[in-house]
Amino acid sequence: MMNEVDLGSDLKQLLADTKPQITPDGALEFETSDMFFERKLRALHMPMLNYLRNETARPHLDYKVRIRAVDFDSKPYLPHDKFEAMAKTNPTLLQLRSIFNELKY
Repeated sequence: MMNEVDLGSDLKQLLADTKPQITPDGALEFETSDMFFERKLRALHMPMLNYLRNETARPHLDYKVRIRAVDFDSKPYLPHDKFEAMAKTNPTLLQLRSIFNELKY
């Protein structure tokens, strides 16, 4: 009788959302931007790998976890950054700043 790997419901959901790919060298590759997912997979590396090897009858199966960089807009914190962000949406602020050039933002 085969013991199933206890993945936890949150990891099961992440695995369902992340479609693993098989690389040319035959490894199973997970690509994610979620650090939690990456840590959980690394913690379950051997039990999950043994389970996958037994279920797929591939004794040399391996898997990799790649972290994908996620581009996101960061919130401007400094006054200069805030002004630049506002000026992108309202270019007349640049004209106003040139009129009152002695004012600091």
